Amino acid sequence: MDIVVAGNKMNALVDTGASDLFLSETAAKKLGLRVEKGNGWIKTVNSKEVPTMGRVQGVEIQLGQWTGKEAVYVIPLDDYELVVGLEFLDRINALLVPIANCHVPKIRIREKSEK
Repeated sequence: MDIVVAGNKMNALVDTGASDLFLSETAAKKLGLRVEKGNGWIKTVNSKEVPTMGRVQGVEIQLGQWTGKEAVYVIPLDDYELVVGLEFLDRINALLVPIANCHVPKIRIREKSEK
């Protein structure tokens, strides 16, 4: 899925098991984001628990018509620079709409009145 982070278009993985927005340390450096060091830990599927690098507050995010500022956790990531969690999508009222013969789901932002 395409998403704009700090003014830069990125390809993200939608992870229905993830809670928030997660960015690789490499991507955070490339975007020039100031990471506030933290003492958190993260456990992903088929891996050991590892420390997070920290968090970036107030990152400008654009997904479709939706725009806002969000906290993004900086963690070790291998295959994607950005992971978008289901709780974030729910918070912004996004609706995942899978399309036949397509590996990338379409996302539509629902209006609050559509709940």
